Amino acid sequence: MAEQQLSKVLDEKLEENEKTAPLERTFMYDGVLYPTMTSCLETLKRINTFRAREDDIILVAYPKSGTNWVKQILTQLEVASRKYDEDKQKQWQPTLQELSLISFLEFGDPGKFERMEKLPFRRIIKTHLGPQMLPKSIFEKKAKILALFRNPKDTAVSYFHFSKGIKLISDHETWDEFLEAFITGK
Repeated sequence: MAEQQLSKVLDEKLEENEKTAPLERTFMYDGVLYPTMTSCLETLKRINTFRAREDDIILVAYPKSGTNWVKQILTQLEVASRKYDEDKQKQWQPTLQELSLISFLEFGDPGKFERMEKLPFRRIIKTHLGPQMLPKSIFEKKAKILALFRNPKDTAVSYFHFSKGIKLISDHETWDEFLEAFITGK
């Protein structure tokens, strides 16, 4: 049921994004380009209100580096490591689906930080933010940071095709134009 709702929301976002002018599909914040389809300025401004926990796992990676795959593996490991304890029936044992609902730190609405605080289990949080932009609480609480790397050539090719598919870039933008922007950090 939740997967169908998520799929419907994504389809609506993609449809809305296609109707948006190419120049309005992204915005710049603190020198970084973000897609309007998933990010909003208010969320980015409130990132430092995120309160990390000691047992949080922060998965940091450049876009299209395998973040979703590794998040799925980590989520499955987290679920598998939890044993149902008969003496603690009141303790919530999250399902795979519930654990995977925690999204990227920088994507979504600003109210998500309050909702994330209420989660009673270890949080596995993805982000594409650079180290200088991560909330200070991650370092203060000494949350576990897992940095994921992929060959930059593979990442660039994957990002190019992904961006074309969801219309983040114009259909007329060539690989050479994209690569130049990728290399220069634009």
